[in-house]
Amino acid sequence: GILGEHEVIVRGTDDRADAHVAGELASLGGAVIVSCAHHDPLAGLSGAVVNLGVGLASKRGKIRHYATDLPRVHQDKCYACRRCLHHCPVGAIEMGESHVVINPQRCINCGRCVEVARYGGISYNWDATPEHFRPVVAAHARAAFDTLNHRVVCVNALNLMPAPDGQPRMALLFARDPVAIDTATMNLLHEEGLMTTAEQALAAALLEQAETDGLGYSNHKLERVAF
Repeated sequence: GILGEHEVIVRGTDDRADAHVAGELASLGGAVIVSCAHHDPLAGLSGAVVNLGVGLASKRGKIRHYATDLPRVHQDKCYACRRCLHHCPVGAIEMGESHVVINPQRCINCGRCVEVARYGGISYNWDATPEHFRPVVAAHARAAFDTLNHRVVCVNALNLMPAPDGQPRMALLFARDPVAIDTATMNLLHEEGLMTTAEQALAAALLEQAETDGLGYSNHKLERVAF
């Protein structure tokens, strides 16, 4: 996703925006999504849904998760070297009087100018909020899930509170449903005192969004097969 330009664009429906996932997903027969579940400040929980949405997004998809606007030119750092101008794939950058200018109508938000600009002349504001992040990650997770034709197995690893004798405890959860496994993970972490009520509410909001987008179902049955 970060190193390559190859992507699959999944067109949004029901007023949802397009999603940009890594192009290699289209050639895979399926995927195993392994997550070391922990608190995430934007999602509440970094688990299967976030791994699907962010981890399998293309570079443009990842940018959309964490930046709320197009790249911006810092006039005091732009030395008019024109590197960004020559690398822009759609000709969205023009030379102004003393610095380059990005045309927002033509920019496709690919991030190439940020990569090649010297001295930090062009950058993103990584200013995403949970309200911005939530629908983007849910849409991308659903797009990745659909691109893989739902042939996905999710594994969430949880470090739990130590046993009374001080021995470390871990739980491994397995499921085909990303929303169900993250819901079970969230509940277990909260029961163990490893997730605050506020963090649980943030995670629940993301999982509600993912369920609304058709990624899976929060209703689940937890079957304990090992202790």
